Amino acid sequence: MHSVDPKLLQMRQIIRLSRLERLRFITIPSAMSRNPTGLRLGFGYAWRALVGAELIAASTGLGYLTIDSEELARTDRVFVGIAVIALTGVLIDVVLRVMRGMFRS
Repeated sequence: MHSVDPKLLQMRQIIRLSRLERLRFITIPSAMSRNPTGLRLGFGYAWRALVGAELIAASTGLGYLTIDSEELARTDRVFVGIAVIALTGVLIDVVLRVMRGMFRS
């Protein structure tokens, strides 16, 4: 929030924006221009850690489904588990990329 361009704050005073308008049109877009990239990177690391933890020590979830199905030789379920894990990661990454594009200045 401290990274707002001072010229934008001067403009706010000139056109007399209210606090709510300043927040909506200046502060949030300025802050969001930097956050989506960090969110995308953070999500990538978190997703890998979550899937890895589920594959190692979970009793429910997609990782457990995949490992349990592998042990039972249920190849169809293994592929479904892998596909859902991959598609979920890709879908969220696309959403975060679109969000980054929306706030790019």
